[in-house]
Amino acid sequence: MIITRQASAGMPARHVPWPVRSGPVPPLAACFNTRPETGLARALAPGGTAVLTQPAPPEAAGSPSVAALGGTGKTQLAAAIALSAWRAGDVDLLAWVPAGSKDAILSGYAEALAAAEIPGARANPGAAAATFLSWLAGTSRPWLLVLDDVTDAGDLDGLWPSGPAGLVLVTTRLPASVIGGGNRMIVEVGPFSPREALSYLTARLTEPGMRAGALDLASDLGCLPLSLAMASAVVADSHSGCRRYRELLAQRARLVSGAGTGELSRTVAAAWSLSLDRADAIAPPKTAAYALAMAALLDPEGVPEAVLTCRAACDYICGPSSTGTPADQSAVRAVFDSLARVGLVTIDPECAPRTVRVHGTVQAAIRQVITPTGQIGRASCRERV
Repeated sequence: MIITRQASAGMPARHVPWPVRSGPVPPLAACFNTRPETGLARALAPGGTAVLTQPAPPEAAGSPSVAALGGTGKTQLAAAIALSAWRAGDVDLLAWVPAGSKDAILSGYAEALAAAEIPGARANPGAAAATFLSWLAGTSRPWLLVLDDVTDAGDLDGLWPSGPAGLVLVTTRLPASVIGGGNRMIVEVGPFSPREALSYLTARLTEPGMRAGALDLASDLGCLPLSLAMASAVVADSHSGCRRYRELLAQRARLVSGAGTGELSRTVAAAWSLSLDRADAIAPPKTAAYALAMAALLDPEGVPEAVLTCRAACDYICGPSSTGTPADQSAVRAVFDSLARVGLVTIDPECAPRTVRVHGTVQAAIRQVITPTGQIGRASCRERV
């Protein structure tokens, strides 16, 4: 549908295409597992707000709950809802706004304002955000706005979107008591149920021989979607099996050191470490850990491939022999393809510049073992994990 906006004085009319999409909507994971929460948009009336958060940890827990580690699938659920609404033509505006800081929220609002070509997009971020919120409140066009990974409820003071034609979806690890209030629907998104975890592993592991012990593996991993994704990627790529992976996981988890590290944290760390081992086996020699260390320090919302294949990045990942040639850039792409095969990064197939993403939980775990020289040292990685 093409809409001609009313021209301002002295300005030609503009033809703005609708629907409009703004922001880095992440791709759905392989074998995305439909969960009851994916019907959330249908349960919300226009003008509603839903917050996808995590279950409260058990009282007096000695270590973090599996949900507290992140990776329960909140962002994936939000992406599924958003993409479903977009593909069905239910919304004229889909805005995905990274919400890790107030500045990120302001930038996301300004980006959406510009995408819809609403006057005011060139103002400073605060003014542009105010214009955008005012437009949402008054428009009759159906819209869906996702605030992904809110880390501080205070960042949204004065910036909560609302409007009778729209839906707001928030993902956060903050407890409901902090982010809730008003008429916001709170949806706690925990790990998979054992049945969901088994269904996911069965879909990912196409060879029946790989599946033996799948339910036990799911239990070992706390049914955490993030860990299951890494584990199943390694099992499928190595053509081994769940039982063999369980043995390796137990051995690696026992090596994890660090005061205060809980059992679940050790298991997650062991899982990403085993994925790195597999990447080492299929990537160009001595490159996977360097590439992963770099990605762990960059934006979790995604990094364009051009950044990861620039001369400085090639020098860091490929080593002293790098000359910044197309061959080096091709080698770096191969490294990230290998990391994607084992579940450590995702590469958006629908994004023209090939955007590489690393889950925030994986980034946080990797940063703990990055050496002072800025790499995941081989010794450091194997000693700590």
